[in-house]
Amino acid sequence: MAQILDERQKTILRDIVHHFVLTANPVGSQFLSGRSKLRMSPATIRNIMAELEAMGFIERPHTSAGRVPTDRGYRYYVDELMQSEELTEAEKSNVRELLRQVDDYDELLWESSRILGKILHQLAIVSLPPLSSGIFEQLEIVPLASNKLFIVLSIRSGLVKTIMMEVSSDVPHDRIRIIASILNERLAGLTLEEIRNSFAERVKDVRQLEGEVIARFALNAEKIFADFPGGVRAHVTGTQYILSQPEFHDPQTVRRLMDLLENEEGIAHVVENSLLQPVQRTEPLKLEAHVTIGREHTLRRLEPYGLVTASYSAGGINGTIGVLGPKRMPYNRILPTVCYVAECLSSIMS
Repeated sequence: MAQILDERQKTILRDIVHHFVLTANPVGSQFLSGRSKLRMSPATIRNIMAELEAMGFIERPHTSAGRVPTDRGYRYYVDELMQSEELTEAEKSNVRELLRQVDDYDELLWESSRILGKILHQLAIVSLPPLSSGIFEQLEIVPLASNKLFIVLSIRSGLVKTIMMEVSSDVPHDRIRIIASILNERLAGLTLEEIRNSFAERVKDVRQLEGEVIARFALNAEKIFADFPGGVRAHVTGTQYILSQPEFHDPQTVRRLMDLLENEEGIAHVVENSLLQPVQRTEPLKLEAHVTIGREHTLRRLEPYGLVTASYSAGGINGTIGVLGPKRMPYNRILPTVCYVAECLSSIMS
C-alpha cells in the first residue's frame, strides 16, 4: 500500500519530479517557491522537502543544495500523482498510417520500434512473439530453381514465416504437391514446439518413399519450425536519442549501455520479464503498461534505468513493446504512447 502524503507533500514531490525530468538538475526550494501551485515560502518548502527526504521519496545528490527523486519517489509519482499526456489525434493518425503501410511482419515490428523511439526520444524495444505456441495452419513449397525450394509456413494467428531449402537435384512439381499435402495433413493443429519435438516420428513411415525433401525437413526441423524468423529476437532503435541524454555523457556509462544492447537475447528477456512487474493502468485507454524503475529491476546493471512495457497480440501470440531510458523519463507521456502503439500493433496483426 502506498504511503499517504498530504496535499502539500504531493505537490512538492510532483514539482520536483517534473522539473528534474525537464532539466536533469537537482531542484531547490528557492526554485520551487515561485512555481508551486501552493503559495509557500522557501523555508516552508525546505521543511516539506526535509519530510519527503526522511520518508525516502527524494535525496540530495552529493553536495548539491537541490533534491532529486529516488526510486521510491518515481514509483509514488507513477502510481499516485501522474496525469497521462496522450498523443494528439494527429500523432495517433500518423502512427496508424505509418504502420498500415507496412506489409511484412518483421518490418512492421521494426517500424513500430522506430516510431516509438522517434516520438519519445528514448530507446525503443520490440521483442518478437515466440512462435512456439503458434498453431500450424498450412505449409507451401515453391520450387525456385533446380535445387532450391521456398517454404512458406502459415500460422493460425495470421503470421507467416518463410525459409529457403536446398536440395541436391530437381524435384518434380507433382512430387512437391504430394509432399506438401502429407505434411499439412500430419502437422495440422499442432504447435510449432510440438512439431519440432516430434517431426521425425511423424514422417518416419514416408521418409524413404518421399526421399530427400522429407529427409531435409527432418534434418532442419529445428530451423524451419523455430521460434523467431531469421533468428531475430528483438528490434532495438533510438540509440541516438538516449545517448543525447545528460546521463550518458560519461564514456563508461555509454560503454555499459552498448554492452547491454549487444546482447539481443538479454534485451528481449528484460522487456518480457518486466511484464511480471507492477501494473499501471492508463486512462482513458484502459490498457496496461508495466513500469520498472531503478532497483526494481532484477538485474543490477539496469538500476540506472526506467522501463515501460506493454503486451501486443499477434493473433493470440503475445510479444512485448517497450521503452528503456534513464529513470528521469517523462512517464506521463511514455506510458500512454507505449500503450497506443501496442494497441495499433495488436489491431493490425490480429
